[in-house]
Amino acid sequence: MVQQARREAGLAVSDRIVLKLGLPDSLQSQVSQFEAYIASETLAQRIEWVQGLDPTGDLDGNPVHIGVDQVR
Repeated sequence: MVQQARREAGLAVSDRIVLKLGLPDSLQSQVSQFEAYIASETLAQRIEWVQGLDPTGDLDGNPVHIGVDQVR
C-alpha cells in the first residue's frame, strides 16, 4: 500500500518520505507498536497519524488512509 502511494505521488522507492496513516483506533494501537520498523522499511523520516481523511484502501476489512509526502 505504501509503494502504491509512492507511485501515485510520482516518487521513487528510494525517496525519503513522511508517511501519513489514518487507521481506526483499534488498528492504530497495534500498528504504532511497530512504528520504528515501518518507518525504517518504508524509508519514512517520520509517521504522522491523521484522522478524517478519505480511505485509500482496506486492511483486514477496515478502511485506512495511506499517504506520502516527499521530504525535501
